[in-house]
Amino acid sequence: MIPAAILVVFYIDGHTNIMPREQVIFVESWPETRTDEEIKAKQKTDQEAREAALRERQRQFQRLDENLNRLGI
Repeated sequence: MIPAAILVVFYIDGHTNIMPREQVIFVESWPETRTDEEIKAKQKTDQEAREAALRERQRQFQRLDENLNRLGI
């Protein structure tokens, strides 16, 4: 009975939380008359935001590393 119970538990567990959740995709709408300068300006601001997020993430990891070093890990 125990091996059968283990197999049943593995079967049930294999069907829980494996279905992908619904994804929401946001799409920006742009006017047809948008100029190349507007596109480049938007790309520049987006790149700056990505870089700022990356720097913040690096700062968080550095702080974590410092804390772990203090603990001797």
